[in-house]
Amino acid sequence: MFNLRSLGITTIVFDVGWTLFSETRRLAATMRDVSVQLKSLGYCISPVILFESYRKAAVAPDLWLNSVFIQALCLSGVSLVHAVALRTKSTWNSYALDIYFDTKANLKHFYTLGYDLWVLGNQEKSTRGVLSDSGCFEWVSPYNVLLSKDVGLKKPDPCFFNLLFSDGDGIMPSNVLYVGDRPDHDITPCHRLGINTARVRRGPFKIQATPPLAPGVLHFDLVDGGSLQDTFT
Repeated sequence: MFNLRSLGITTIVFDVGWTLFSETRRLAATMRDVSVQLKSLGYCISPVILFESYRKAAVAPDLWLNSVFIQALCLSGVSLVHAVALRTKSTWNSYALDIYFDTKANLKHFYTLGYDLWVLGNQEKSTRGVLSDSGCFEWVSPYNVLLSKDVGLKKPDPCFFNLLFSDGDGIMPSNVLYVGDRPDHDITPCHRLGINTARVRRGPFKIQATPPLAPGVLHFDLVDGGSLQDTFT
């Protein structure tokens, strides 16, 4: 086990989707909706094909498109124009997030050990209510939640991560461990800023290749969220 405090870490920041909450049900439901919408545009693509295309896109996200959703539709044979339009009308955020079975235990574990806990993710403003309703605010202060739609920034923009250091409390990147699932949105931008990382291999991004890591910045590659408690004290 690793004692994070002995490594200089005092703050742990969690991503939302595929880290604290599963988006599997949301993804499947959205692809069913998209399949129906595509029929009105002259396509005949099943939700299963769309779902599998999303998984393929997650392995190697296109940086130019900057949207796995759009990339998945293009891989399925949808034109870029139609894919962008469908992304704009996506029902993604109308479906619920499902809290992982070990999320509360992980938050309680680190809170009890005295770490300062934060949440930072590309999510709608309504996710704050999801965090509250699921009981996460027992261990994470509502003031320590940074959501992309709240602040007008999104990962992998370094400015989003830099909000963690904007309140003048003296926290440095080397004092932070960011827990996320995506190498392209989580690991790479954090390492460029000197933020330590722990990768939780869950969801469609779990087989995406680990990017080059910055020297002197810590990185832990975990099987799943449950291993957080077994790995860190």
